[in-house]
Amino acid sequence: RYWEQYHDAVRWAADVQARLPKRDTDVRVIRGVAPRSVVENAEDAQRVIASLRGKPFAFDFETDNLDPRKVTRYGLALADAEHAWWLPDTIAPQVIERFRRLLVESKDARASGCKYDLSVLACIDKSFEPTDAPPWDTQVAHWVAYGGSYTNDLKSITRKLLNRDVMTFAEAGGVEH
Repeated sequence: RYWEQYHDAVRWAADVQARLPKRDTDVRVIRGVAPRSVVENAEDAQRVIASLRGKPFAFDFETDNLDPRKVTRYGLALADAEHAWWLPDTIAPQVIERFRRLLVESKDARASGCKYDLSVLACIDKSFEPTDAPPWDTQVAHWVAYGGSYTNDLKSITRKLLNRDVMTFAEAGGVEH
């Protein structure tokens, strides 16, 4: 079993390297910022989640604790190629099951440092297993593509490849640590 997992990991790493830019100049710099919305009710949150079915999307949990087992408040950031949404801690818990189903059914979910996000979801929704939804992890992909770079955190990757800063919690109006 170990060797099967090892060979799967090697094949995955080769696939990552083949799909990523060969040089920094190959990266298409996105100018401007996608429209952003704060979702204010569960019905709109359900519509947002439904709109992500069948297309690439990114997700990120913002929590009140770095230990997933101790999270009591959380918000959920979602984005596709055209728009970004913030589901604050008053809305996200109402649609977490719907989000879990989207994540499990998706072939195009992306996250940065997804081990934490999947652990949060597993602690919130006991029916979720992190292996049910292996998303594309941008930190791992960056590390593979750029030869083990130690600046592969979300903020560094965003600055390097997109030429902009990550939104702060204050800008998103969400959960603070």
